[in-house]
Amino acid sequence: MAVPSIKGTAYNSVHDDLQKMRADGRIKESELEARMSPEELEVLDSKVLATRWYPIDTYRKMLALVAEKDAKGRVEDYLVERGWRAAERLKEAGIYRQLGADEAKGKKWGARVSALVSAVSGLMYNFTKWSVEDAENPDGFRIVVEDAEDLVDECRFTAQGFVKFAATLLGDGASVKISSARPTPDRIVYTIRRS
Repeated sequence: MAVPSIKGTAYNSVHDDLQKMRADGRIKESELEARMSPEELEVLDSKVLATRWYPIDTYRKMLALVAEKDAKGRVEDYLVERGWRAAERLKEAGIYRQLGADEAKGKKWGARVSALVSAVSGLMYNFTKWSVEDAENPDGFRIVVEDAEDLVDECRFTAQGFVKFAATLLGDGASVKISSARPTPDRIVYTIRRS
């Protein structure tokens, strides 16, 4: 089985943020050495390749460190906001259009969000299975992530921000509430409702 990994396009922002913190002295080399293996430090010192897969555990360690240094309040809220910003960058880059988001018009809100989130998650992770429940409900639906044991909570919350952005975008700008839970170690459920 392949090592659970994240694509370089998604990994890149945490890599860049950590490098900036390193350069401006907010993170000391001794902190990095205490938290990361020599192989992970080598990854941090390497150029990011958009098409390469990076181990999710390495990404988690880096993201946790960035969140610890950057979050002004609750780390979960910071991670959700970070996921929202990542989704905005993908929209600005035209990725949603390439994945057929415009072609989903005419489908129910949950089906449109599901199609987009499933396409993006398949490009970002080499593990997990994403599906939607209650996609025909005009007021809300659930996205279920299976095989999610390695989708650590740092990833769970950034994905929550991403899903919230997609649900807001494809819900014609309606305000959206989203929560997530991990009912079993390998299952995550996002509940999305119009507010």
